[in-house]
Amino acid sequence: MSDYNDQNGNDNNQQPVQQGNQQPYQYQQPGNQQPGYQQYPNYQQEEPPKKNSGMAIASMVIGICSIVLCCVWYLALPASIVGLVLGILSIRGKKSGRGMAIAGIILCSLGIVIALLLGITVLVVGNSINPYELEEYFNSLGYDYNY
Repeated sequence: MSDYNDQNGNDNNQQPVQQGNQQPYQYQQPGNQQPGYQQYPNYQQEEPPKKNSGMAIASMVIGICSIVLCCVWYLALPASIVGLVLGILSIRGKKSGRGMAIAGIILCSLGIVIALLLGITVLVVGNSINPYELEEYFNSLGYDYNY
């Protein structure tokens, strides 16, 4: 018996038995190739990675800054408008960085809303306060604002 027997005790080292004119198993080339010819892999030139649109990046950065600086509403409002325009132009130009442009548009829109709310609040509250009443209030708290 051989060292390589299967579970039934059959010898696995035997050559396959050929019957009639049948030829032994041969490797078949993939595709419709002639025997003896080697198929080479398809080497396709890789596309260079797309560069992100500068306008999309600028829109997103300005949107982030306008959210962070929304308490300075008179700076955040014009910056948000510029960022919004850059984001829209980036998407219309069908350049790469569409996700950043969309994020910039959303952040700039939010920045515009917050800046407008703060600006209107400051103007309304600022105009409704009598300066003499404000001075009396601070004096009652112990602050001296007399020049």
